[in-house]
Amino acid sequence: MMKKHQKDEGFTLVEIAIVLVIVGLLISLGAALLGPLTKKTKMTESREVVKTARDAFLGFVVKNGFLPREEAVATPPCINASCQVGTTCDPFCEVGVRRSDSWGSNLMYYAADEIEGAGRNACGVNTTAMQVNDCQSGTCVTKTNVAYVIYSLGADVNGECTGTTSPYTVRLQDFGYDAGCVPNPTNPQFRYDDIVQYISLDEIRAAMGCAQPLAITSPTTLLQGEEDSFYSYSLQAIGGRSPYTWQAWSGSGLTLNTASGLISGTINYKTSAPNAGELSNCTETINVTTSVTDQASSPAVNYTGTIQVRPKPLAIVTQSLPSGIEGSSYASTTLSGSGGRSSYTWSISSGTLPTGLVLNASTGVISGTTTTAGTYNFVVQLADTCSTTQRNFAVTVNPPGSSTSSTGSTSSSSSSSSGGGPIPTCTLTASPTEILKGQTSTLTWSITNGPANGSFSPASGTCTTFSGSSGGSCTTAALTASTSTTFTLTVSNASGSSTCSATVNTAYRVWNNTGARWDFRVDGTCRRVANGSEITAAPLLLGTGETISRYNTNNGTCGGAVVAQLLYATAATADADNDSQVNFTGTDR
Repeated sequence: MMKKHQKDEGFTLVEIAIVLVIVGLLISLGAALLGPLTKKTKMTESREVVKTARDAFLGFVVKNGFLPREEAVATPPCINASCQVGTTCDPFCEVGVRRSDSWGSNLMYYAADEIEGAGRNACGVNTTAMQVNDCQSGTCVTKTNVAYVIYSLGADVNGECTGTTSPYTVRLQDFGYDAGCVPNPTNPQFRYDDIVQYISLDEIRAAMGCAQPLAITSPTTLLQGEEDSFYSYSLQAIGGRSPYTWQAWSGSGLTLNTASGLISGTINYKTSAPNAGELSNCTETINVTTSVTDQASSPAVNYTGTIQVRPKPLAIVTQSLPSGIEGSSYASTTLSGSGGRSSYTWSISSGTLPTGLVLNASTGVISGTTTTAGTYNFVVQLADTCSTTQRNFAVTVNPPGSSTSSTGSTSSSSSSSSGGGPIPTCTLTASPTEILKGQTSTLTWSITNGPANGSFSPASGTCTTFSGSSGGSCTTAALTASTSTTFTLTVSNASGSSTCSATVNTAYRVWNNTGARWDFRVDGTCRRVANGSEITAAPLLLGTGETISRYNTNNGTCGGAVVAQLLYATAATADADNDSQVNFTGTDR
């Protein structure tokens, strides 16, 4: 019986050819993908190497208080003797971390001088000079107080765009450039591929649990004051351990509260005769010298500041002048002034005195013999060496046989025969119009168709009532309203009455309590303000209807986006202790 053999089957030539073509395609495709995949793998691995090194150096400084030196000379000896290479210490060996990236190149390491080397203590350092321009988002942001920078040179082993000295620059990956780090996005010689990591001093201090050092944040030039007026300003300290104790100080009518740091009182710069209470110059300076200590026995921090003192506002006190009779000697009248500095100089700035009368420039006496009946309107100007002020006056010269009036209006017989005059009107201005709580403002009025009697609502300080006035000024009491105070003046005479008004707005001083240095825009001005410092340095204040904006930059440009704002209404609500001082986050200070 014959056995049936099964035929062995195999690939045909056509099938083998197809297989070979497929294998060839796979090999060529794999070769094309191998380069990018390898580069991506190396980039990923190098990023991890740099990050690990960054964390290792952070751990080292937290433990020791200082950073290892950049390739430091091995004297004094390396912390780890095995890290000595020739005559230097390898900092990466000292912290126990790999130094080479995936391309076999050494990582670059640069440390801030302020905390580099044994014997330094990061808790005793507040700032460093090292900076990094971080441009990874397309918008460059300057980072200050940098402690150290670590980076890989990437595949091209060219780190010129990152730099080797402060300020370092971190750029967008694949940024195209030519030699010299010249931007060339169309046909570049190189593409930026450095992998950069950096740590700030603030991060190190926070990781170490450092206490913020005791410091005084108040400026050396304090809020300006006025002679014979109430003054209030609180010195501010940060860090250490509160409560703080201030060294006692007093001078020129002011005293410093040792518990709160509040400087307050009525300024009395000049107390001796002659002219007590009058400044000798257009401005004077009160020197404030004190120090502050805390409950942690920190070394005392000394402070020296100045308060510029201006004179009381120059004012013409005389409110009206008597009338005269044609052909008769005018009852000599002496104009009276206040504030400013003597000696005064009197003059007529517009209009004319009654014919025959003259004004003595040095004494302010108006005298002479009137020659022509009529009503004369003129403006008297009072000047000292620092400022000037003016007031409107009217003098009526009656025909012979008439009686005179002490108010300077027409005689009673003349008024009666005319059946009365026009209703008086007034204008009222305030200076300054923007004040801190506890300060005063000067109200100045001018009356047309006067003289007239007047009354203020609300009555405040010397701004209460007056009679027979064509113009004048007064000083309010210390104002404490949270937003604004409107003063209304009612003027009246026999013909009727009218009103005018002026508003004094409350302004606020604002401090940066965000925890970091940022750019702020206040009163149209961009300011770079450190944490704990005042944003509204004089004369910048947060006034009615205004807003302070914080930007995501801290280089003094306010060029980034607005990330937070403080509204005037928020500040008014937050000021619980009524001292016109609040924090940017909308809390009382």
